[in-house]
Amino acid sequence: MLNNSLSAFQTVTGSKFEVILASGNVPLVLSKIIDHGSTSAHEQFSLILLGPGTQFLPQQIYSLRHESLGELELFLVPVGRESAGSYQYEIVFNCFIDK
Repeated sequence: MLNNSLSAFQTVTGSKFEVILASGNVPLVLSKIIDHGSTSAHEQFSLILLGPGTQFLPQQIYSLRHESLGELELFLVPVGRESAGSYQYEIVFNCFIDK
C-alpha cells in the first residue's frame, strides 16, 4: 500500500498529522476524505484537515508527519473556517495506479 493512496488515508481518518515548521509543529486532524470518482486505474480524492484557529497556514507545500504513514511532502490549501474557529485545509490527489 502506498502512503499516498486512497486506502492508506481511509485507515487513518480522524487521526492527527503534524505540519513540520521551523517555528514549531502545527497539529491537523484528518476530518474527512472525499472520493471524486476513483476507478481501479485512477484515484481522485481530497483530504479535508482541520487545524487550530490560532495559526493560519498559507497555501504551499508542507512536510506532514503521521505516526503510521510517516513523513509526506504535500500541497496544502486553506479552504475555509469551521464555525468553531478551526481552519479547514484541503489536499487533492489525482494519481494513476501502477499495476
